[in-house]
Amino acid sequence: MLTDVNGFPLRIQAFEGNKAETKTFLPSVKEFMGTYDLTDVTVVADAGMISDANRRDLDTAGLSYVLGGKTREIPHVI
Repeated sequence: MLTDVNGFPLRIQAFEGNKAETKTFLPSVKEFMGTYDLTDVTVVADAGMISDANRRDLDTAGLSYVLGGKTREIPHVI
């Protein structure tokens, strides 16, 4: 699902059950950008999307991104 800045769904896609999200999200973003003639978007993804390959793909595509991750401990008081 792709949303606007307020979280409103702009595009929803369904894939075969045996396709990992890590293999589908960047092509989906690129298709969305092409459909609406967008030159820049910021990808926000949870820990399930994080992989070295995904980070390289996002960098290669020139896209901004925020990737959530897990930490075992809080490094300092927030």
